[in-house]
Amino acid sequence: MAVFKVNKNNNYTVISNTHLKERKMTLKAKGLLTLMLSLPPDWDYSIEGLISICVEGERAINSTLNELKEFGYLRIEKLPPRKGKNQFEYIYNIYEKPLKKEERQLKNVEVQNVGLQNVKVQSEVVQNEGQLKTNTLNTKELNTKLLNTYSLFMEKWNELAKECELSLIKSFLKNSSFIYYACKGIVVYSLLMLRGIIYFLSFLIPLKSNRILFRAYEGRGYTCNPKAISEYILNHTNEYEIVWAFKEPEKFLYLQEKNIKLVRVYSIKYYYYYISSSVLIFNDFWSSFINPRKKQIFINTWHGSGG
Repeated sequence: MAVFKVNKNNNYTVISNTHLKERKMTLKAKGLLTLMLSLPPDWDYSIEGLISICVEGERAINSTLNELKEFGYLRIEKLPPRKGKNQFEYIYNIYEKPLKKEERQLKNVEVQNVGLQNVKVQSEVVQNEGQLKTNTLNTKELNTKLLNTYSLFMEKWNELAKECELSLIKSFLKNSSFIYYACKGIVVYSLLMLRGIIYFLSFLIPLKSNRILFRAYEGRGYTCNPKAISEYILNHTNEYEIVWAFKEPEKFLYLQEKNIKLVRVYSIKYYYYYISSSVLIFNDFWSSFINPRKKQIFINTWHGSGG
């Protein structure tokens, strides 16, 4: 038999917030302790009773009680069987404020999974002077109300926990220079690897003498000096393969009617045309990330004239 002794200062749901400030205690332990401290003194304090008002099963309840025991909010005393009975009696002492470490070890045993089902448990509550008396409801009605209250409490509690966790993660990422430099290092390393791969491929992929790659404003449009040069070539000869690079090539599908090939800027296909074109004609700032090949002609028209 298991007897729960709830040691709290007053018989109403205003309780100490000490356990709510325990940073290392799980939410389920805080929630269960809050629930037990809110129950009236004549409620059926038992494992079976807790299961009836919680969505968790017996294993989860026992696991949570063991956690409360570790933090000093629960002390379990194992008493020998009474005369004529074969079952041990367990007294569960529940506290609003945790016991000191030396007090926790006194007759403290682990919550058992065996022999606790269908056990009628009596409630022995330590009360202070001036404690208020409460009118009790029948067990079924009370369990239903408590279940609804507990479910709402845990729902709000989980929402608050998620907000706190997200806030902590954002704060950590914002203030952690290590994360910043680690991410920066990964990006730089990846770019160097890409540059090395493209440089290696340039020895394997031959230049196509009649292929010209155009790009304007880093691929934002079909405009400016590169457009003028492209249009001139298309109007005067058919011997060149014209390729244009865009950030959103799907917006320029109409250019395919002019026999212009479209590629997405910085895609694999883009780098293929880049290293295989004999002429590169751009109007924007050219990065030295991937230098033109020795036999390639690179023309930077900028955008000050002619377009």
